[in-house]
Amino acid sequence: KDVLKYLKEKDVWITSMPVLYNWWTNKNRVELRVEARGSSRMVIAISNVGNTTLKEVLIPVDFTLMPKTYKLSTEIINTPLPETSVDRDTKKLTLKIKDLKESESRIYYIDYKN
Repeated sequence: KDVLKYLKEKDVWITSMPVLYNWWTNKNRVELRVEARGSSRMVIAISNVGNTTLKEVLIPVDFTLMPKTYKLSTEIINTPLPETSVDRDTKKLTLKIKDLKESESRIYYIDYKN
């Protein structure tokens, strides 16, 4: 019990073999490109190269300095915006992309100010 408590405190992923297998196979279906454009914009391009819909993909975006403000937009109108969560301690913005269909690609812009 002490080991599990310690691992949970350190935010270590504890899972089962079926969940690990699903994570591994889904990981191999995702192509991701992150590119800085200037000093205040990042471009995130994600593609599902698999043959099934991915229900949820989490993309952590690390910043050197966590921006004070950010705005998320898409390249193509009506592309669904992902949910986001911010961890200011680790300087990480996480995008939660849902229902990425087979052969689908999405491009997101993150405009930010420090």
